[in-house]
Amino acid sequence: MATNLPVHRIEHWSPSAGANLPKLSEVHLWLMELDRPGRREWLSEDEQRRADRYLIPRVRERFIAARSALRGILGAYLETAPGALQFHYGEQGKPSLAQQSNHLQFNLSHSDGLAMLAVADRSPLGLDLEPIREVKDALRMARRILPETAVTAIESAPAGERSELFLYHWTALEARAKLHGGGVFQPHSWEGTETLHLAPRADWLACLARGRHSGIEGCQSFLWSP
Repeated sequence: MATNLPVHRIEHWSPSAGANLPKLSEVHLWLMELDRPGRREWLSEDEQRRADRYLIPRVRERFIAARSALRGILGAYLETAPGALQFHYGEQGKPSLAQQSNHLQFNLSHSDGLAMLAVADRSPLGLDLEPIREVKDALRMARRILPETAVTAIESAPAGERSELFLYHWTALEARAKLHGGGVFQPHSWEGTETLHLAPRADWLACLARGRHSGIEGCQSFLWSP
């Protein structure tokens, strides 16, 4: 990272075989490589139709890989076949498990060939993941969509650090919006929301949002292996 940002760097991702249901006081973070074959047969008919709308093969295959990893991980927690899981979707498209006999909360984010999944017991989550890259007109975009404190920080930063700083604050905005099931341009009150900035890999940024009184105290990190 070019800038000295306060982030939690995840140095080690444990094998997926070691994951049990998360405790009430923790979040499980999963890292998934999307440039490997997914399991299309695990996807619902609706998910398969969504996949087929992607005209670029690599994008389509990454979508399939992300959705099948999501189903594989949640299915393992619930001891349920991945293809048998059913999801409900909120007004803004945020998914939740239709199976009401469990309390698992989750949020998925993917970009390019990488995805992250956050899973907790009962505590709603929001997660965003972005590769560090050049953002054209970062300051102008910040003035349009980011909070005033973030804009001030970006304005005072050297030009060469503004893109990364924009992405740092953007992931927080996205994660908070996903926590509440809305869009980044909708009015929100972030009171009672905590964010944890993460560096899952070199040249990547992520942010996890959760309720301030969620009781969550720590994270475990796992690497998905199909």
